[in-house]
Amino acid sequence: MRSLILACAIAAPLTVLAAPKKECVHWDEDVEQRLGYCQALRIGRTIHVSGTTSTQSGMEAQVRDIYEKLQLILKQLGATSAHVVSERAYTLDLEALKAASPGSRGAFYKGHLPAATWVEVRRLYEPRFLVEIELVVELP
Repeated sequence: MRSLILACAIAAPLTVLAAPKKECVHWDEDVEQRLGYCQALRIGRTIHVSGTTSTQSGMEAQVRDIYEKLQLILKQLGATSAHVVSERAYTLDLEALKAASPGSRGAFYKGHLPAATWVEVRRLYEPRFLVEIELVVELP
């Protein structure tokens, strides 16, 4: 029996899986290189969009600006908001985010709602950031 198992193992073709091709898309390459990240990373049909922030004044302005940036990033990768499968938002003020989001978020998703998690945190990378949104996108 051992001989049969050994013979099958030797005769079976070896399958070597190549590492998936990663495509990094930068929004502000100088900053991203300095900090060591990609604004968006495409691996096969999946796109991971790093937390996107805004320096606008006020929650409503930041939310609007972030969704505008996300739309541009997705367009650059051949995707739309309809391809977004997951959204995570981190904010300093969850109530302010809830009040500011319906217009900008609704216009961004146009009824194609993703799975979502919104979390209130004590601090984001820069004190001026009130909200940060990251996405996972699945292309057809």
